[in-house]
Formats: sequence, structure tokens, C-alpha cells
Amino acid sequence: MPRTSEAEQTDNLLDGRQYLLKVQNISMEQKSLDPKTWGRFSAPAGQAQQLRGYKLFMKVYLYIPEQGTFEAVPGMPYHLPKQICEVQDVLQQIDRAGGDWKNFNTSQRQRRADMVCLYGTSKRLVPRSKGYAVTGSLDNSTLELIYLVYRGRYFYPVVLVLLTIPSLWIQFKVLHSQHSRVMTLMNEVRLTPQVQQQWVRAAASYHLVPGDVIVLQRGRALCDMVVLKGACLVMESMLSGEVTQVRKNAYVAEAGEEYHPDRHRSCTIYAGTLVQQVWNPEDAEEEVLVMVCRTGMHTSMGTIIRQLLTPTKVYKDKEPLLRDIRRLYFFALVMQCFILIPYMLKASQHDQSTDQVIYRLLDLVTFVAPPGVPLLLLVLSAVAMIRLRKLGLVLLHGEVVKQGAAVDVVCFDKTGTLTHNTAELHGVLPVQQAAFGPLQSHASRWTNQLRQAFGVCHSLSMVSKSVVAGDDMERTLFKAVEARFLDRATVILPRQPTRSHPSSSQAELSILRVLEFSSNSLRSGVVVVVSKGMPRGSALLFLKGAPSIIRQLVQSASVPSDFDQVVDDYSSKCFRLLAVAVGVIPHVNQLDLPRMTQQQVEAAAVNLQLLGLVVLNNSVRPDSKETISQVQDGGGIRTMMVTGDYHHTAIAVAKHIGMIKPHGQVVVIDTVAQAESAVTPSAASCLKHPDTIPAQQAGVASQQHITWQPPVTRLGSEHVSCAQTPDAEEEQEQHQLSAHDPSQGDDRQADRNPRPGTLEGLSFRVRSSRGEPRPGTPEGLGFSVGSSEMCDSLVALSAMAEGQMQCAVTGPALERLLQLSDLSVLETVMRSVVVFSRMQPHQKGQVMDLLGMMGIHQIFNGQSRFIPGLGMTTMFCGDGINDLAALAAADVGMAIGATDAVIAAALSTEQGSVAGVTSFIKLCKASHAIFISLLKYMVVYQCIVAQASMAAFFVDGSSLDNLQSSAIDVQAMAIAMAACWVTPLRHMTPNKPPPVVCNFQGLTLLLVMTMALQLFHTISMIFLCTRPWFTGGTGAADLNPVASSALLVANLQLFAPFVSLTFDTKWFCEPVLRTRVLLITTGIYTILSYVAVLVRPDQSINLLRLYNFSQSFRLQFAAVLAAGTLAYMLVVNAARRLLHVYGQRRLQPV
Repeated sequence: MPRTSEAEQTDNLLDGRQYLLKVQNISMEQKSLDPKTWGRFSAPAGQAQQLRGYKLFMKVYLYIPEQGTFEAVPGMPYHLPKQICEVQDVLQQIDRAGGDWKNFNTSQRQRRADMVCLYGTSKRLVPRSKGYAVTGSLDNSTLELIYLVYRGRYFYPVVLVLLTIPSLWIQFKVLHSQHSRVMTLMNEVRLTPQVQQQWVRAAASYHLVPGDVIVLQRGRALCDMVVLKGACLVMESMLSGEVTQVRKNAYVAEAGEEYHPDRHRSCTIYAGTLVQQVWNPEDAEEEVLVMVCRTGMHTSMGTIIRQLLTPTKVYKDKEPLLRDIRRLYFFALVMQCFILIPYMLKASQHDQSTDQVIYRLLDLVTFVAPPGVPLLLLVLSAVAMIRLRKLGLVLLHGEVVKQGAAVDVVCFDKTGTLTHNTAELHGVLPVQQAAFGPLQSHASRWTNQLRQAFGVCHSLSMVSKSVVAGDDMERTLFKAVEARFLDRATVILPRQPTRSHPSSSQAELSILRVLEFSSNSLRSGVVVVVSKGMPRGSALLFLKGAPSIIRQLVQSASVPSDFDQVVDDYSSKCFRLLAVAVGVIPHVNQLDLPRMTQQQVEAAAVNLQLLGLVVLNNSVRPDSKETISQVQDGGGIRTMMVTGDYHHTAIAVAKHIGMIKPHGQVVVIDTVAQAESAVTPSAASCLKHPDTIPAQQAGVASQQHITWQPPVTRLGSEHVSCAQTPDAEEEQEQHQLSAHDPSQGDDRQADRNPRPGTLEGLSFRVRSSRGEPRPGTPEGLGFSVGSSEMCDSLVALSAMAEGQMQCAVTGPALERLLQLSDLSVLETVMRSVVVFSRMQPHQKGQVMDLLGMMGIHQIFNGQSRFIPGLGMTTMFCGDGINDLAALAAADVGMAIGATDAVIAAALSTEQGSVAGVTSFIKLCKASHAIFISLLKYMVVYQCIVAQASMAAFFVDGSSLDNLQSSAIDVQAMAIAMAACWVTPLRHMTPNKPPPVVCNFQGLTLLLVMTMALQLFHTISMIFLCTRPWFTGGTGAADLNPVASSALLVANLQLFAPFVSLTFDTKWFCEPVLRTRVLLITTGIYTILSYVAVLVRPDQSINLLRLYNFSQSFRLQFAAVLAAGTLAYMLVVNAARRLLHVYGQRRLQPV
């Protein structure tokens, strides 16, 4: 293939990101593929061909000679639909006539070798764990340590190496153990019963390939499978985000339509979902058989993982922390050059050779980059890992500590994260004489018709006389009414005594037709014949579904007057509601029930009556509300919910846990087809998700004069100018807005043009001040508050832009918003959104990109367009496979529980709780603030060592020797390492540590500190030289009064900058006096420093070779040092206050 055509195809495929490709050749010389396996090119029958291929983004592409192009290997082989039908035919023959198993799945034996070649094993790859971002600093420190050893300073490098080894060991041990746990979780291997011609063999699950038939077992599905025989109950909450148990039945071939996993979801088990129950409705003794249709990276879960592992993102600055450190080192180099001025002035006077000058310059470079900084990073990372581990949190990627300190928004998944994965029965609200009765928790108090409804209106199946399979909640209701199966179509249950039937008896109900639940009808039903108490030839129709759906089907006389109030009240408390109704179908024998649609069956029923409401408790985790309160109120961090559940449930949960204030207004953004449907506001709650939207009044719509100007936008340069003048009041009262359609051209009449501020394809809905609904345009999107009342676009946008309202956006609405030409509308929505609902996995990742720095690349009107993000630091908490994209796209991804989500997360917790979010943020803030302070401290202490040497050299040409310099180094490192154990604050604080070191305030403060220290040294040298007994130095370090005084001053100066810099951590850490390690270390250091000044050392133990000063001079010198230390701290504190005032004035608007 020509190179140009390859480049063109790559450009079209990857949108200009071909430089990120890593093409890997696949060796197939030893493998011969049958052309029938591939099914995309012709070849002589039975003749195998050698196919060339390559791997791109972990996907195999094969070369097709006839077409001269490469084509991707399909996730499911082309021949598999036909193979499924053949296997089912053989199974039917075996069941009916006792056929021979020799003919079972014979084609798989011929193709299996080719399937292994094309699809390999079903193992999934996991990204390797990353250490703390210290690689560049470690390289620099290694060179510095080598130089120090070369100069004879052995003590300090040895200490650094001895301290670095345990820190590295702790960090890599934790990371390796967690990575091994992730690999074990992801590459789970089980012995799977594989069915072949005449026998069943136990095969490792990763050896499965498409076309293999296996016996289905309970547990996590490791590949995509289609049910051939039997049924099962699967928990798909990790994929869909809904608290649902989905029943999977055997595949039934349809004429003219081949099987595909994405279309036939009712018979497909997806990888990553949890198979909870397995049964065969036909024979309880028989096994459930499934056929593998997709494996490895081709499965639904593998596709998400492959998107995470492919290089689709490019960070211009991969290690901003290292870049900032280098800038600080450059500033330190400038300060060291000024410190070196005394040496340059006196170098010729003290007869310095060329080698000595070169070594002095090399020392200057060494002083610029302290070799102990990487060790501090390692110690801080190890301390953070240890503290998080005690809290039940596991840090998988250490570099997220810096991002965790700067988090601006925390996004939560709902199901399994903020709420539990299961729903429990709370009770039943019976309806009698069009009025709700009290909540009844015991089945003995339910009416007979309610009991009958729960006994037959379900999706349960009889496995044996004592075993019933199906949804847990439906089984709970089935057992509560004491129902049992006589056979697969007959249910009996006790009848409660009534006035007409004083004695208790049993009712026998024969099932004639089951109306399965569907996402379109949002209800299920059943037609039954009762053995007693029914007119001859009549049947009962029981319906169960969303309250709003059932309400429109039943007679209005049977609906209580406070129906909406009751539904809103329970929904606002995070309860799920199901409505139950019953009707009579006369002359059922004359109807052809099997061929009738659900709507026809419901139309045949008369006198449909509302029986009651089933109240289900989808309980919120006990710590969710407290966590949201601490993060949102205490930490000043924005919180959001991003879920696959319906927005009614999501909004109710958000209000319950405090994301939405009790009286806050929420605009629901949905597509117009959903928003304007008469039943949709409650239809979305369906059988699995009942109504949860509370009725609310919005008073914003009563404003008459509104001007909305979008904020300064990062999402584009286009703005929408919305203004409403008194001339438009009449039009505002009518609320008839026309949407601008660019496709109609510019030849329309001026009076037919849309008003300014009407958005393309958008309509806004809110309740008017008089409570009357206001119509809007039916195109594009619809905005609603409370019940489905219309809203003017100006009102909604202005309220959202001014912070008066928040909004909830559905997945389809987000897709529509991304196609608007005016990006300022998208920004207004993104800045005010609090709930994203009905989100697909990739959409969750898009939300993180829009909130963060990455943004989104898309094709708009045939051209490439980039939508930049809002520039926030994002954190996402999730537990499901559908959260992988968001966990990977967020700056900090936190996996809740030991689930598959850990493969894309930087942080995980095994408790299944979000309480660790606050602990993590507090620890990150404290660790980053400590590191920033210690980084400044290390630079200042290197300046102290350089100033001490330069001060001594300026007086008599002496300098500190290696042992004296190493003594200062070790003391400074001891203080710095002890500071790493400072405890974070116990409560959340809205303050954030500075993201960078090299800002104006920070560098100015460093300059002031260095100048004050230099002045301190100058005064001490002047004090020494003015003493009557001083006649000059010896020019050497040993027993030299000049060098000794410089060492004592430098040794004592280590404490003052540290105390000053600890003020930078007071907003994030507990007082330093509460840290025992630091308190003991600084106490010992202070005592030893003043002992060295005040006590005359014995020459036998004078390791530092200090000069033997007189006691009177020592007392005077100690007073000077104490006064200088106090003055230094006052000057630095005043400078910090002035810089703080300067920074506050810069932030104030002009």
C-alpha cells in the first residue's frame, strides 16, 4: 500500500494524532487461516492463507489482498450468528428426540485454531503503576552526590543513601502489592466447564475464544456470552449505573435479523456484570448453556479498557512540579551568584588558584539544587501512603497527591458509590375509596387484590417446587404474600377473610399472558384467571410500573386527590415508587391474547383501578451525606453527580445528601422528545426507577426585564446577548419563542427572525409566577423545573448564569449541547450543572474533560473543532465499569470498593464508602503545603551554608571544611524529615496551598529571608572583628575563630527560617507542637546549638574543631545570636504580611 494512502487513512482514523501511534507487527508466519473464518475475501475452498497484519491501539488489522486494504478483526466473528442457530437446532434435536452429541458445535472444532490466532486469550492488560514524579530530581541528585564524594564529603551522601533506601522500599512495596492485586482482579482465571462433542472439559477461562459453548456459572462474567439454553439473573449496575437485576433468556432467532450483542441485549451477558442466579425453566436438572461471542479487549468491558490504554491524550507538561522546582533552582542560582560576590572580591587577595576557583563554582551549582529534595519527596509519599493505608485507602499513583491538594470539583457516581446497590421493601401504601391508607409493612394487612398482584405480576420463574428464580425484590414480595407455584403457569396464595368471604381460603390464579417490562412502556403486566370470585369468561389484568404511567391508565375516580403530593414527598426522601393497578377483561376467551400487543390488551380491560403504591428504599450510604457536607460546605469544593440512572432519582438523592439545597431550584435539561412527553417526567422512573422529582415553584419567571451576558468564556469567543425590553413584554407573556435554524438561510423576513437570546434547538421550561405552564419550542432540548412547565430561554440562562439556579443534564441533552454553535451556552450549563443523568460511559469521560484542562475534539459541520475545558482540577469517585472513562480522565480517580474500577483509578478504598474523600483531600493539602515549605527551606539552608563560607573567606580566606558543612546538612535534613510527619487538620478548610513555588510572593519572601540572613552573618562577623582580643584568623577551618563563629551562626540560623516557613502550613496542618517527632527533633537541635555556643568543648571530643572562645565572649555572642534571630523572625513576618496584603489587592476588581 502506498505510504500516502496509509497516512491519509491514519489521519481520518485518529484526527491528526498519528504521531501517537505505536504500530506493532503481528507475526503470523506459523499460522494459516481458513478464508471462511475471516469471511471477507474469496479463496479456493479448503486453501489456507498467510495473512499479514498489525496491531493498532491493541486492535488487530489484517490485510485483504482482494481489496488492497487493511481491515479490523471484528469483535464477534462474522460466522457466529449462523453458528448460534446451528447449535440451538442441535440442542432442540437432543431435547426432543435424544439426538447425538457428536454433531454438537462441530464447526467450532474446525475454526478454533484460527480463532486462537485472531483473538488470542481473553486476558486484559492493566496499566502499570507509577511512582512519585521524582525521576528528574533523582538524576540531578545522583550527579551531586557523586561530586560530593569526589570532594571528600562522604558523610552527607552516605546519610542520604541510607535514608533513601527504606523510603523507596516502602513506596515500591505498596505500589507493587496493589498493582499485583489489580492484576489478579482483572485477569481473573476460573475453571470453566467447556461443552464439546461428547464430553465436558474443565478449561481455563482465559483460553476461551468466540464460538466456545460453556456451562454458565454464578459469578463475574469474564467475556460476552449469548444464552443458548436456560435463563439467568444478572446485576448490570456496574455497566448501566441502574440498581437493576436483569433477566437474560435464551436467544430466539428472528427472521431477517442476525444476532448481535449490542442489539439483542435481553439474551446477552456482558463481561464485568455479575451473574447472580442461574436456572433452566424447562428442566431444573439441566444446565444453562451459553456461547462465547466476544473475548478480551473486544468485550463491552474490554472496549472501555482499550480506550484507557491507548494514547489519546497529550499533556504538554507531564511533570509541572519538576518544572516549577527547576525555576526555583534558577532563582536560587541568581541568589548564590550574589552570595559569591565576596569571594570574587577577595579571591586574588587570598591567593586562590584556578582549581580552587573552579571547585568553588562547582560548589555553587551544588548549593543551587539541594540533593536532599528527592529524599523529602520520597518520605512525604511514603508517609502519605502509610497514613492512607491506616484509613483504608490505597494510593496507587503517588503523583496525584499534588492534584488532590488543588481539587476544585468532586464528581460522584450514584449507584454503589453514594447509594447501596440493592433496594429494600419499605412498605405498601394501599388505596381504598380513592384515598391512601397508612403505610403497611406486613403482608397480612394488604388487600387481597394487592396480594394477588404481587403473586403473579412479576418476572419470576419456577425452577422446582421449592426454588423460585428471579429479581430479589419480586421474590421478597412473592414470599411475603405466601404465594407458590403449582406449575409454571399457575400460582396459588392464601386469601384474606373479607365480609363477603368470612373464612380464609386459597386463590388459584392461572396465567394466560405475561406483558414483559420494556423501557418504552415503562410498565409490566399479566392477565390471569382466578378460580373463584370471577364471572365466567372474565380475567384480571394486573399492571405494575411508574406511578405517572399507571395513573394515566386507571380511572381518575380511583386516584387519590393527594397523589402528586404523596409521590413527591416519598420521592424527595429517596424512596422508589411502583404503582399497582387491576382491571377486568370480559370475554377473554374471545380474544387472541398471544397476538395482541400490550396496548391492545390494556384497551380490552375495563374499570382499571389503582390498588396502591409500593415503596422501595434505595438507601443512601450512611456516610454520604456527611462527606458531601464536609467537601462542599467545609472545603468549599464543588460537588456533582454523574450517573447512568434517571434524573428523577438522581435529583432526589442529590437533595437528600445536600448537593442541592432544600429550597434550591434545579432546571432539568433533556431532549424535547423526552421533556414534552405527557408521561415522560414520571415515565423515566419506570418499573425499576419510579418518580422522584418533587413539585417545586420557581419564582424567577416573574421577572419582566432581564439582561443576560454570558461570563468571560473559555469555551469559545462567541457570545449570546440576551436582552428583554418593555417592547417584548407582550411576546414574553405569550412565551412563543422561535428557534433559529441556520439551514434556512438569510432570506427570511425580519419579523420572522428569532428573538435575540433564543438558542438553536433549545426551549426552556419553568413555572410561571401564576403557576400556569408556558409553551416553548418543541425542537432540540427542553428545560423544566418541577412539573413540566415551560420556561423562557432568557429566564433560565440568566438565572443559571447568576447562580440563582442549578441544572441537571441528561446524556442525550449533553450530546445536543455539544453540537451547538454557541459554546457560551455550554459553558453556562457546565458552570451551573449539579447532576448528570442517563450518562453513557464515554460521556462521563467527556464531562471530566470539559471540567478539566483537556477539553474535547469533535467534528462540527464537517470541520474539526476543539472545545476547551474549564480548567478545573477534577476528582471522580466511582465503582463500576461504566466509570472507567471518567476515572481515567479525571485528575484524581478514586475507586470505591474492590471492583474493576481500580484499573483506571489512582486511589482505591476497600470499604465501599466515600468517607475517604475528605481524608484524602486533607492529607493532600497538608503534604503539598509541607513540601512547598520544605522546598523553600532547603534552598534557604543551602544559602546559609554558602553565606557562612563566604563570610569566613571574606575575613581571613578560610572556609568550612567537609565535616563542618556535612554537620549542617545532616541537621537541616533531620529537621526537614521530621516535618514530614506533621499531622493534617482534622477538619476541611476551603484554603488551598499554592500550586507553584515560583510566584511573586514566594520568591520575594525567599529573597527577603536570604538578605536578612546575609545581614545576620555580616553583623556577627563585625561583632567578632571588633573584639579587642581578635587579631585575625588562621586562614584554615580547624580551630579558627572566624570559621568557628561562621559555623555557630549558620547552625543556629537553621531554626529561624524553619519556624518562619511553618506559618505557611497553619491552614492545612495541626500545630507543629502536636507532632512529637518534630517537637523532639527541634528540641534536641536547639539545645545542642546553644550548648555549642555557650559551653567550651573538650578538645578530646571536639570533632568539629571549633575555636576555644572565652566564656564571656560566648555569653555576649549568644545574646547577639538571640537578638538577631528575633529580629530576623520579625522582619520576615512583616514581609509576609505586606506580601499578603499585596496579593489581596491584586485579586480585588478594579
